[in-house]
Amino acid sequence: MDWKEFFKPTKGKIILFIVILILGVFSDGFKIAVFGRPLTSTEKLINAIPKFTSPGINALMRDDGFFIGYKPYGTFGMVLEGMVHVFVDLVYWYLLSCLLVFLFRKIKKRT
Repeated sequence: MDWKEFFKPTKGKIILFIVILILGVFSDGFKIAVFGRPLTSTEKLINAIPKFTSPGINALMRDDGFFIGYKPYGTFGMVLEGMVHVFVDLVYWYLLSCLLVFLFRKIKKRT
């Protein structure tokens, strides 16, 4: 499989991209909070899901600024930063869907 075929949109990649997009958007605000006891390993894993499903939006919502630690002030800077974070997540989700389809085809070819 060459790079052109890897990045070429197919029905499977688009469907998987939409599923990952929905998971990324809905899991971004999901957190488990417990009081009076430490988090279990399962709860820690669930709390880590947004970091993997939407790294750009997650960083924006944590108020980390952009990935280099820059925090813009003013409406224009925040809107521009938000657009960059959403774009980063869209690219990330599409690359993830391409990789998953590639791995699925490779495993299916072996069996």
